[in-house]
Amino acid sequence: MLYYTGSLKKFFKVGTPLSQARVISIVTISIAAGLYLIFGLNFHYKPAIYSEEKTVKIDRLKMLFNKSSDRFAQNIFGIDSQAINIVIVADNRDKICSILKKTGWKNLNSNEKFNIPLFWQAKEPICSLDMKKKNTSYILRIWNTEVLYNTKHVYIAGANAIIGKQWGIIPIFIKDLDHARNFVLKGLLKGLHFKRLQSVQINKPFIKENFFGQSYFSDGKADVLSFGK
Repeated sequence: MLYYTGSLKKFFKVGTPLSQARVISIVTISIAAGLYLIFGLNFHYKPAIYSEEKTVKIDRLKMLFNKSSDRFAQNIFGIDSQAINIVIVADNRDKICSILKKTGWKNLNSNEKFNIPLFWQAKEPICSLDMKKKNTSYILRIWNTEVLYNTKHVYIAGANAIIGKQWGIIPIFIKDLDHARNFVLKGLLKGLHFKRLQSVQINKPFIKENFFGQSYFSDGKADVLSFGK
C-alpha cells in the first residue's frame, strides 16, 4: 500500500472565500439540526381535536379552571402567555364585542405588530381589542367558553397592556398584570352593560415570563362580571 506524504495544499486551497462559506454553511446546518433535535425531543405537540361544539353546564365558575392550562391563553408554541383575569356571564350571546367597540375599544387586528396570536383551549378569541391611554395601549382578548352558568353564557378574557416598544419593534408589556385588569374593569363598569359580581381566585399569585422574556406578575384573581341589556 502506498501512502502520499506530500502537501495537500495544492489540491485544497485553504482560506478562500468558497472554503470559508462551506465551513460556515456546515456549522450553521449542524447548529440548526441540533436545535431541531433538542426541540423535537422536549416539545410534544398534541393537535387539537376539533369536534362539534357542545354547550356544557357548570354549577361553579371555578370548574372552568380545573386544569392549570385553562387559566392561561397559550401562544402558537403552546406556552402560557396571557393570564385569564376576567370572566363574563352574559344574557346576550355574541354581542359583547359590538358593545365594547361602541365604548371606545378598537379592533386590535388593525395593529398587526401588537396582535400576537393567542389561543384558549385551541380557540381563537371572538375579538381582540385595544384602547390607548397616553403612552399605554390596553389590550382585551375575549374567548367563548361554550359553557352555561345559571342559564347564562360564559366568556373569559385576558387583560394586558403595552407600555412601549424595544428597538422600535418588540412590544414591551406591563409587569403588573393586575393594573391592566383593574383599568379594564374600571372602564367596563362605567357603562350600563356590565356589573361586578365577585372575584374568583383561579390561580396562585405568580411571576412568569412572556414570549419575549419579559417578566410579569399577578395575584391570580379573575373578576366576574355580568353582561346584559
